[in-house]
Formats: sequence, C-alpha cells, structure tokens
Amino acid sequence: MPNKYISYCTIIWLVICNLEGSKESLEGCAQDPTSQSAFSCKTTLRPEVGFTSFYFKANFRTDFQYDSTCGATFNILGNLDTYIYHLDFRINMKGTRDEIVQDTKQNGYWKRAKFSEITNLTEFNDIVVGLTPEFYKVTLNGALVTPMFYMESDVLEKYTELSFEHMGSCFTLNLAESYMENKPGKL
Repeated sequence: MPNKYISYCTIIWLVICNLEGSKESLEGCAQDPTSQSAFSCKTTLRPEVGFTSFYFKANFRTDFQYDSTCGATFNILGNLDTYIYHLDFRINMKGTRDEIVQDTKQNGYWKRAKFSEITNLTEFNDIVVGLTPEFYKVTLNGALVTPMFYMESDVLEKYTELSFEHMGSCFTLNLAESYMENKPGKL
C-alpha cells in the first residue's frame, strides 16, 4: 500500500516549485566566431506563452558619439530560418535613429513590423520582453513600448535558440546580468 504522506508531500513540493518558477542566466551565451559582438544561446528553458520573460541589462553611451552603425538586436530563433521574434534597438542603424522595431520572419519573409520611438534611454537600462498570451510586451526602463507586437503562440514550438548582437559601441547588452525566467503570474 503506498504511503499517503509521501504522496501528499510530493504534490505539495511540485506545486511550490511551479509557483517559484525557474530562471536561467544568459551569461553563458557563446560568442559567434565570426563577430565579437554577436552571441547565441541554446537555453535549457523553453519560452512559454504566459510564463516567460527575458530580462536584459543594457549600457548606453550618453555622450552621443555614435558609430555610423549603432544599435542592438535580440532574436528568438526557430528552426528553418525562422525568426519567431526580432527586436531591434536602432540608435543609428539601417537609415533610422532612435527607433525600436519588432517583427518576425517566417517561410523566408519578414512581416508585420511595429515601429516605436525610443524616448527614455539612460546610461544603464532595464529591458524586459514578456510573452503574454496576446503580445510580446516590451518595457524599457519600466515604460511600456507601444504598439505591442502580436503573439503567434504556435510558432514558439519551433524554438531552437536565442541570439543577440550589438552594432557599434553606443549600446551594449550586459549578458552577465541578463536572464530568462519562466514564472506564472509574472507578466
């Protein structure tokens, strides 16, 4: 006959673990051998709609001495050349200045870009990308970036890895202080 006490303890332990969530540092991301400013991560956690948030620390040069190409990008990548989610911070990049671009690439085509003006960069920045059931919810230093980009939750099943890149020296991601977290009720 099974021990009821052990069964109840196991159930309580599982509930407590799920409430606490799980967290994975992005410090271990591997540097791309072809570029000193590009990194990729094959995380043990998988992004989950309604649970996952990505937390980034980013440093910004406030002296306005920008390189001719200056910005950063974050990607949630899938198999078969799929960009599940693409986020650009275009400080001075691709012909635009001070702009956030969110889009996706599926079946070889970029589609549905959302553009937002960057208004609140400081020397040290907190960027959060939350995967809500309806949108990718981006906040920059606590301010919600609008318009929000629509979530296609079924595409997350193709997830393979994360990638990051900063162009120029004006805006760099501090991966040692960045992480992803799966936690219910956090978004």
